[in-house]
Amino acid sequence: MCFRKFFISLIFIASALGVCNRANAQNAEKRLHSGYRGMIEVGGGPGVGYYGDAAVIVSTTQGWQFGPHFFLGAGAALNRLNMFQTAMYDFFADFRAYLNPDVWTPSAGLKLGYSPFTTYNNGPYRNFARGDSTRQHGIFVAPSIGATVAINSQIGLSLTFSDNIQVGRFYTDPKTVTSANAATAPAEPKLVHTLVFTVGFYW
Repeated sequence: MCFRKFFISLIFIASALGVCNRANAQNAEKRLHSGYRGMIEVGGGPGVGYYGDAAVIVSTTQGWQFGPHFFLGAGAALNRLNMFQTAMYDFFADFRAYLNPDVWTPSAGLKLGYSPFTTYNNGPYRNFARGDSTRQHGIFVAPSIGATVAINSQIGLSLTFSDNIQVGRFYTDPKTVTSANAATAPAEPKLVHTLVFTVGFYW
C-alpha cells in the first residue's frame, strides 16, 4: 500500500516537473536574446523645480542586446518643452540592464547625450533665453527604472519612469533684456528636470 502511494507520488511529481519544463521552454522563446535590437518610445510628464518644464518626448534607439541582461545602443530624441516653447534635439548613448531572463523583467537604464541645437523659441518664460536654434544647447541625462514584457522572441513592450535632465540657458540678468537684445543677452546654463512616463516597443 505504501509502495503504491509512493509510486503515485512519483508520477505526480514527474508530471508537475514536465509541465514546468514545458512552460520554461515556452518562456525561454520569449526572453531577450543576443543580437540587434531597435526601440521606439513615446512619453511625457510634468516638470520639477523652478527651472523644470512639462515635456513630450519621442525617441528611437538602435543597438545590441548582450544576452538577456544587458543592452547598449545609440539613439535620438525630440524633447518638446511645453512652457519654454521649444524642442531639444538630443543624441545619446543608451545603456540598459535587465534583472532576470524571464518574460517579465524589471529594468534600469541610463541615457547620456547632448543637444547641439533646438527649434526656435519665443520665450522668455521664467527667464528662458530666446534665440535661434543654436542658442539652447547642452548635456542630456536620463536615468530610468521600469519593466519589459516579451510578446515573443522578437518583439516586446516596455514601461519606464525616468528623470530627464536637460541643460537649458536662462538670462543672467532678465531685467536688462529687451526685444532688441533678447537673442544675444548673456545667459547661463541651468538643469531642466522632467519626470517622464514612457511606453516603448522593441524588436
